Parts: sequence; structure tokens; C-alpha cells
Amino acid sequence: MSDAPNTLRGNGNGNGNGNGNGNGIAVAIAVQLLIVRDGRLLLTPRHNTGFADGDWNAPGGRLEQGEHVLAAVIREVNEEVGVQLVPDEVRMVAVMHIQSPLGGTRIVFTFHAETWTGEPYNREPERCSDLRWFGFDEIPPATLLSTRAGLNMFLRTESTSVCVGGRNIHWSMDSRTGLPGKDMVLAACRGFPPIEEVVLLDAAGELAALHQTREHTPLCELEEIDWHRSRLMCEIDDWVTMVTPDPFPDARVHTHTMGQVIDQLAQATVQTYIALTAAPDRLFYDASAQLADLGNAYQDLADELERGTRRLPEITVPW
Repeated sequence: MSDAPNTLRGNGNGNGNGNGNGNGIAVAIAVQLLIVRDGRLLLTPRHNTGFADGDWNAPGGRLEQGEHVLAAVIREVNEEVGVQLVPDEVRMVAVMHIQSPLGGTRIVFTFHAETWTGEPYNREPERCSDLRWFGFDEIPPATLLSTRAGLNMFLRTESTSVCVGGRNIHWSMDSRTGLPGKDMVLAACRGFPPIEEVVLLDAAGELAALHQTREHTPLCELEEIDWHRSRLMCEIDDWVTMVTPDPFPDARVHTHTMGQVIDQLAQATVQTYIALTAAPDRLFYDASAQLADLGNAYQDLADELERGTRRLPEITVPW
């Protein structure tokens, strides 16, 4: 759990405080290792470190000057929990770019080792108050976000990169296995065909088409259209459940299902288009602002589902 910073600094001409305003950018680089045995993850609570003391995290720390990330994780893990790693047995599972609301920036490399030598024990009691194994569904609420995010990526069994801004994590991942970003969803709602077949994107396009038809359909004939909307929303919810990790036990329940969120986006897209072609500028700007807000709300929900900090409500299917 080294505090020795290894930083990348920009070419700013000021004091290099990392605030991104032309004074230089300092980036701290850290590593962590997911040690898993019999389906349980090894975590240690921070103690007397000056940062997030009391929170649990995976063993790791910062790079030393000029050190390779693989060498760093091997060294840090040995220093903290006394196990020896073989470089060929260590696999990187995630990279996170973390931007603190206070202006600090970190890059965290998350690794997983298939095998190791030695029984883990607490080698730094002055900086770590305990050492404990947790089931994947027993991760303490007070666990560093970078550790929780790294675990989620490990459980997805794929390498990926993550960008964390303040409290929000924006995942950069393979669209074949993760949730598409808001720009892809909005494009689908506008009728652009997706680059590849994704259930959510296909359904978003169909929902937008249904809402467009709905605008010109008498009230007495809406039942069939709304039935198709419900079916598409359920298809979205089923697909999202398959491609996202199980939520953590303390994950909060969202107010809407993902299908309902996409349906709202599709409806707002149609209303914005109508406002563009047949409404005063003020109404168009209002509709555009609402659509942007809904897009951001979708992205926030997708991010939370990917990192396991939000769960979707269970809705009874009407058929």
C-alpha cells in the first residue's frame, strides 16, 4: 500500500497541481490484484493511510518511479499480503481512469492471478487493520469504488477500460457484451441502423417507430400499439439482465425498468422531431433539453448497472 507517487505530468508551465487549467496535469498510477479462492475475494480495510481509511480494498498500491505496472502489482501484493506471483500467471482485467471532484486524477490497473505461492496474511498491520475473504455477493458496502468496478469487470471475464469522473463511472467496453452508450441509443431512436445487432438498439428503433405511429392514431386504436411497446420493453429488460452483472446486495432499486427508460427516450425523440418541424423554436429547445436529460439519465443508469450499484425493479408482465 505504497504512498510513493508515480505521476505522468503534462507540459504546463505552472506549479503542476493537476487542475487541468494550463498549470500541468499530474496523474497518479496505481495497481490492485483480485485474489480469488473458491469463489471468494480477498479484501483488506485501509488503516492510517490518510485516504478512505476504514474502507475495504483489494491489495495494491502506487507505482514506484520508473516501475512497470506488472512489476508493481507483484511487489505490492507481496509487501501487503505476503504472496508471490509469477508474471505469466497474472492477467490484467481492467484499467480505470479516475477523476476526483477535487481535481486529482488516477489510473488504476486491475489484475487477477490464476495461481500464487504462499498463504495470504497481513504484513502491514500499521496500514491495514484486517484481512478477510468475501463471497462475490458479500462485498462490504464500504469498499473502494475502484475495487468494486474491477471485480465487476473480472466477473465479466473480459479485459476492458473504464473512465471514472467524480462519482460516475463511464465504461468503455466491447459493445457486443456491454450496454450501448447513449449516443448509440439516441441514434437508434432516430432511425439509424446499428452497426451490429444489439437487442436494446433494435428495440429502441422499433419503439420510436411505434411512437411516431401513435401520434397519428385515434385513442380507440392505441391498444395494439401499446401492447407491442410493452413486449419490446420486456425484451429489453430480459436482455439487460443477461448482459449486466448481478447487482451488489446493497444496490438501490431504480424507479423504472430499462425498457421503460428506452421507451421514454424513443417518445422524446419523436416529440423533438415533431417540435423541430412544426413548433415554435422555444418548444423545440425545450424538447431537445428534455431529450438530452433523458439521454444522460440512461447513461447514468447503464453505468450503475454495469458496476452493480443499481438494480432494476421487477415488473409483472401483463400477458
